[in-house]
Amino acid sequence: AAELMFEKYKVPALFLAKNAVLTSFASGRATSLVVDSGGGSTVVSAVHDGYVLQKSVATSPIGGEFLTDCMMKSLESKGVVIRPRYSFKKKEVSPGDYKVVDLDFPNTTDSYRLYHMESYC
Repeated sequence: AAELMFEKYKVPALFLAKNAVLTSFASGRATSLVVDSGGGSTVVSAVHDGYVLQKSVATSPIGGEFLTDCMMKSLESKGVVIRPRYSFKKKEVSPGDYKVVDLDFPNTTDSYRLYHMESYC
């Protein structure tokens, strides 16, 4: 990778680092505990003086998608109906009083509807 960058792209300098170290430096600290929670997993790393302590790295398969699914199931079990924002329109009848008008989009795909519903959680 470094050879390609120097020879093909003619970069004057190159700096490779682990995400946890860069996150720590971005917070203005050389030593920190970094929790990186993404869509599919969560990684916790200890950074000491700019180096990741490899034995301290813990990975979990629980990420944002799992948490969103749990939230959706919890709301559904309580009878809360989540409607995508595109499926209704809010009209102000008088100051402080609103009327909700349902909008019908019969050709909307399930994936599009689910995407908008999950954006609330």
